[in-house]
Amino acid sequence: MIRLLHPRTWLLLVGISLLLGSMLGCSDAGSSEPGEERAEAQEEPSLAVAAVDVRPRTLTQRISASNPVEAMRTVRPASPTTGTIRRVHVTEGDRVRAGDLLAELDVREQRAELQRAQARLSREQAAYERVRQLRERDFSSQQEYESQKAERDVAASEVELWETRVEMGQIRATTDAVVTARHTEPGEAVSSNDALFALADVSTLVVRVGVSERHIPRMEAGQPVELRLDAYPDDVFRGTVRRIFPHADDDRRVRVEVALDEDARERARPGFLARLQLTVDERAGVHAVPSEALLGSGSDPAVFVIANDTLERRSVTRGVDRGGWTEIREGLRDGEQVVASNPATLQPGTRVRVSNLIAHPSDPDDAPGAVDRDATASTAADE
Repeated sequence: MIRLLHPRTWLLLVGISLLLGSMLGCSDAGSSEPGEERAEAQEEPSLAVAAVDVRPRTLTQRISASNPVEAMRTVRPASPTTGTIRRVHVTEGDRVRAGDLLAELDVREQRAELQRAQARLSREQAAYERVRQLRERDFSSQQEYESQKAERDVAASEVELWETRVEMGQIRATTDAVVTARHTEPGEAVSSNDALFALADVSTLVVRVGVSERHIPRMEAGQPVELRLDAYPDDVFRGTVRRIFPHADDDRRVRVEVALDEDARERARPGFLARLQLTVDERAGVHAVPSEALLGSGSDPAVFVIANDTLERRSVTRGVDRGGWTEIREGLRDGEQVVASNPATLQPGTRVRVSNLIAHPSDPDDAPGAVDRDATASTAADE
């Protein structure tokens, strides 16, 4: 016969069961491995930072300038005397050689005078020969001989004078060149020193630009130049600094003359607009970091180097600042990583992870304008 338990007894049994279950759960939770507890206790959060790789880079400074292409030398043959143009033998675009006849003046009067002078010279020469022979035989006085010799010399001078005036009626090229301008036509009256043609010596084509005086000490004749021609916008040409003029203009700019290389010379023409990239400070293969990566005073600059995911403060020797980047001359090695920004908020020994790797202006995918553009120009000026 089963006896029923009192309700209070049931409640007591249920409470004991719940207490035993709670104790058993605590015992299971306490059975975790000791190593796992220590690992969880030692794990620390890392701080996300932007970084830049240390490797050889280019911080070369270039300035932009542009001006039209010119012939190295332009000659403007002028009329040597007053007269009328009788013939013109060339026109724009013709190539001429030194000595080629360009135009002729009407010198018929001068030719007639020349013929008369030549006739007189023949007469005086014959008279001189007779007196000379008589003088050799002592049949003539020394005074008669000297007088006739003078008459002969005067006649010879007259011939030379009119030969020169006839020759002045011929305008000739003084150099191998291309005719770029023709300022006269047959029948026109011209005065002495009137320019009749413009001849361009296209064997050497140049671009002359003004460069600020502060860049000139770092430039020299013979250095290479990169250039583009608006006529060929997709092509890159080369040139060479031919000479740097010895004085500055009133605006404190020095004229720099750049000679086009053969490929550019064959395709360019005087008047084509050329756009130059002039190197004024060559700095290739140097270490550089973003300028905002530096911390410390100007006399003791430093950066944070990331070593084993931990920050290490490193003193460095800085060089030039260019386009938001600073050259590091000493203190860094290839392959290291440096915190690229906000170093003042960090402390040595902080654990970090790189969340953003900063590109450099010399990298192919960088945005344009990263390198210093302190001196640019759209005309003869460089900035």
